[in-house]
Amino acid sequence: LSLEKKISGLYLTGHPLDKYAYTINKVGGISLSQFDYDINDETGAVMLKSDVRDRETINIIAVVSEIRKTQTKAKKQDMAILTLEDQSGAVTALMFPDTYSAYKDIVAEDEVYHIVAEAMIKQDERPAVAISKITKVEESIVKRIVIDAPDHNAVYCVLPFLAKYKGHNPVYVRTQNMNILLSQKYWADADSVEFAIKNQLVPD
Repeated sequence: LSLEKKISGLYLTGHPLDKYAYTINKVGGISLSQFDYDINDETGAVMLKSDVRDRETINIIAVVSEIRKTQTKAKKQDMAILTLEDQSGAVTALMFPDTYSAYKDIVAEDEVYHIVAEAMIKQDERPAVAISKITKVEESIVKRIVIDAPDHNAVYCVLPFLAKYKGHNPVYVRTQNMNILLSQKYWADADSVEFAIKNQLVPD
């Protein structure tokens, strides 16, 4: 996909974020179209089209499409200016010296990241964000528990087992004909369920 983007400027066979739609929803990630803006013809002021506020903390899951290393003017400390992209748009992201020092070894172009940032909304500047934390998206993926069952009636046999391992991971019961997402009150801890299954602690 990254080769497609370099050659044509577009992702032709699918966007790298397509498979992370569930995770984006769970972490409350905003779309980068929230940073679209107009310029006031009379005053020249930047007018954001959304209600994102200056200094608001936001979650973003995006591709880092460009990294430009630079230095601060006053103290000549290393920092970086990133371009983040999703299916809806792009935004400039600043990694100031402390953040850059902490995360520079894991940040690479054409990779997908979960980013916690602070919005920078000024009337005389293009909207941007200041990154406070950046991790590979795999660390934010919400594990799902999938339990195979002969038919939908078997769901009732599974519930007492799940009650022993309550947690925040969604549970699907998969039958030959359908996948059933259980109510959130039956969600369980994925690691505990995996341990129980490996150690044959699952009811017959």
